[in-house]
Amino acid sequence: MIKFKKGNAMVIGLSDENMKRLSEGKPIKFNMRELDFPDIEVYIFNGRTEHSMALQFKDIIDPLKTIVIDHNAPNN
Repeated sequence: MIKFKKGNAMVIGLSDENMKRLSEGKPIKFNMRELDFPDIEVYIFNGRTEHSMALQFKDIIDPLKTIVIDHNAPNN
């Protein structure tokens, strides 16, 4: 993975190996502080559907406290 900051933009590039790991259910994690942004953990992950992706994080996502935005929800 390559990541960099330019102004207020963050750019993330994933290698073929990263994509392979994602397809195997292995998320990529890094901290925004590495790029001089606020201290925020970022997870990049993959799933067949938005529902299956939400299930991957069922132990982390509290439905009463977590904001989940699914831009494809109207299309599902």
